[in-house]
Amino acid sequence: MSGRHRVSALAAVLAAFAVCAFTPPSAPVLTPAAQKVVDAWRDKYRSAVDRIAKLPPPAGPREDLGRRVEVEQAGREALPQPDGLGLSAEEWRAANAVIWSELGAADADNTAFLKSIMPTDGWFTISQYGEPFIRGAWLIVQHSPDLAFQRRVLQLMEPLVVRKEAYGDDYALLYDRVAVDEGRAQTYGSQAYCSKGKWVLRPIADEAHVDARRREVGLGPLVDYEKLLGVGNAC
Repeated sequence: MSGRHRVSALAAVLAAFAVCAFTPPSAPVLTPAAQKVVDAWRDKYRSAVDRIAKLPPPAGPREDLGRRVEVEQAGREALPQPDGLGLSAEEWRAANAVIWSELGAADADNTAFLKSIMPTDGWFTISQYGEPFIRGAWLIVQHSPDLAFQRRVLQLMEPLVVRKEAYGDDYALLYDRVAVDEGRAQTYGSQAYCSKGKWVLRPIADEAHVDARRREVGLGPLVDYEKLLGVGNAC
């Protein structure tokens, strides 16, 4: 598996899981067990935040973007899994509400930063900015709480994909994310959510031909992607 595909696979998993963010209730009250889960997540997440904060100021937008992506990935990689925690469904929802409210605040800040450095004539191109920067910028958009901004970037990316100046798999995952957030069926089968304790895929339009569409944008078969996401596993 190439380096690009390894990055893409990780991004795909994190992007799908991010859809499953719980809507925070007002002032959730945590039991000691739920607080312990939140504290354990904070320790891992904030260690990355603190480490980056101690570095010299970034030399420019490229370095700043890289640091922001590193932190947001750390927060997602540290997300707790329900197995073995012994939390009730209510405790699990409350813990997730607190975690995702903190991640959401960081995502909003990253969105504002990305808007401030975007080219005036459109989206970042592969030939000018390179893969690491492009992938990082896309992750910030994919996790952005600003649906209008996601729609705008999707429109900017579309002609670039045709010109090979944007990655088709990034476009596909953002396309599905926007569709799901708008209440529509997804096209490429990239988005999953937690239902009755298990990961399941969101509804797919014309599912019989989904693998053909996935091939067009550089994604592997849906059955392999389901294994990557852990579809059917506990959430």
